[in-house]
Amino acid sequence: MPQRSRPPRPDSPPPIPSDRLANELRPFLDKPEVESVLVMSSEGRLLATAGSPVEEVETFAAYLRTLLSISRVLGDKHGFSPLQSLSLEYLGKTVLVNHISEGSVLALVVRGSGGSGVIRYLVLKQMPQLKAILEG
Repeated sequence: MPQRSRPPRPDSPPPIPSDRLANELRPFLDKPEVESVLVMSSEGRLLATAGSPVEEVETFAAYLRTLLSISRVLGDKHGFSPLQSLSLEYLGKTVLVNHISEGSVLALVVRGSGGSGVIRYLVLKQMPQLKAILEG
């Protein structure tokens, strides 16, 4: 039986270049504990990155999308209000994921565990600017 060739898979679109978005991510990188900052769509498409590159960033984004989807289902099933943030603590690293708008999320890779109050405050402070740019 002849093997059918699959149509080529389109490459993932590159992150959206945006000086305004990049400027709003810089304050996170001013904190020494923040290694990487990612903004992605709720479908897992990268919109912007800053800081140290995340290994296999497309896979990382897909895993985060899956976690967010599961978290939303859990919240819906049990009548919790919409998900605002998700914190994944590993030995020596924390991934903080925050809802920006219906279609986008912010993810920070932070050295240490728990994410400091300063980082959480900065997320709240930057959120209106990020939302304005992304909903533009």
